Amino acid sequence: MIYIVNSWDNVKRQGWYIVLKLIAVTNRALCKQNYWDHMEQVAASDIDSIILREKNLDEEEYTNYAKKMQRLCNLHQKQCILSYF
Repeated sequence: MIYIVNSWDNVKRQGWYIVLKLIAVTNRALCKQNYWDHMEQVAASDIDSIILREKNLDEEEYTNYAKKMQRLCNLHQKQCILSYF
């Protein structure tokens, strides 16, 4: 069954709950501090998932980043999503 939600009042009247997820997407080119220190802060925050999206890495470098990010996400019980182009 599909419900069309056209207003917040309708959601409240029906007793529905909206679940929002906060997802961080990486881009080391925008990081002005140490990348892994920053990723540690992000993983420790209230986000739900981290997408590792580093387009300028070769396959070997990306694999190394992915392993490290997976360990970091596991440590903080976050979902790690890998996106390699």
